[in-house]
Amino acid sequence: RQISAKKLTRYIKFFPGITIDGYALPKSVYEIYKDGENHEEALLNGYNKDEVGGLKLFIWLSRGRVNKKNYAKKLEESFGKNYKIIEKEYPGNSTREAQKNYEDLINVAGFAHTHRNWSKMLKSQNVPVYEYYFSKENTSEKKLNDGYPYTFGFTGVKGADNKHGSEIPYAYGNMKGNSYTEDDFALRKIMMSYWANFARYGNPNGEGLPNWEAYNKNEKVLNLSSSIKMIEDPNKDACKLIETLYE
Repeated sequence: RQISAKKLTRYIKFFPGITIDGYALPKSVYEIYKDGENHEEALLNGYNKDEVGGLKLFIWLSRGRVNKKNYAKKLEESFGKNYKIIEKEYPGNSTREAQKNYEDLINVAGFAHTHRNWSKMLKSQNVPVYEYYFSKENTSEKKLNDGYPYTFGFTGVKGADNKHGSEIPYAYGNMKGNSYTEDDFALRKIMMSYWANFARYGNPNGEGLPNWEAYNKNEKVLNLSSSIKMIEDPNKDACKLIETLYE
């Protein structure tokens, strides 16, 4: 390699993307899936209610603060020349409204929409897909957040309790501390069973577990919370709105 490490790192953005190295990844991940060159036999995927809740600092550092005056510009930077389609549905008439709607849109574009696309793409390949929507308030995080509102100049509300990664302690059983409740442990037991069954059989369902329907034309997801049931993706309409930008 002729380019020095120092010079090479200048081109790395705050959120570095996946490197197409011509060997492990001969082309983009999207192109690999589009061309049917992926190898999943089944897929379990999903996202959390407020993914950006724990990423506000990184969004702020990489995109800058959002306010009433620069809201339209930020939308154009993030969603392209057709951004007014989104601005009509997600206005920014005040700084607080602009910040809240911008965060919601990043949550949809960065997580809800990408998982929706992944699920739909695998479904089109006749691969069984099981998608979840984690909306449980992580009791341990809630206790922390109540004492430390880490919002970094965004909406001014306390940090999310179901932010990026909040489902991990439940799915893998690594709950630490004494802030969790029986409700949390009950959900942990069910989620660990789902994940273990999927690893063994390619299907998360099992005896005594709420039925997790495979992703189909109804595009329903499994809500993981105190109540576990199939629901319509709460961000389905917002995802469709974003898709109209590129039609």
